[in-house]
Amino acid sequence: MKEKRTFRRGGFTLLEVLVAVSIMGLAAAGALRLVFLSEKALDEARQKRLFIEEVSRLRLDLLYGRAPDNGKSGDLFWETRRVSRPFLDNRWDIRYRTVSVKSKTRTMELILP
Repeated sequence: MKEKRTFRRGGFTLLEVLVAVSIMGLAAAGALRLVFLSEKALDEARQKRLFIEEVSRLRLDLLYGRAPDNGKSGDLFWETRRVSRPFLDNRWDIRYRTVSVKSKTRTMELILP
């Protein structure tokens, strides 16, 4: 009897290539999602840092009397309340100011002497 010879080539089948391409596509989609999420988180951190820097400048201006007690500057709004608390069985009063600082998306409370 005559034996059939089959030759096996050293390449990949179409199914193997399709599976590899689909796995690479899923990995690329996941990487893109991570890039977008990290960009969003970075933007949020930048906005938070800028807000804190603006509030710090406002705090110094309020401490040195260069800013009014209530006002607006850029997108910051602030309102100051004077507070007096009794201390040591009403022998002394502790006086301080609380400042509510607001922007469009953030708020912060400050306590000033």
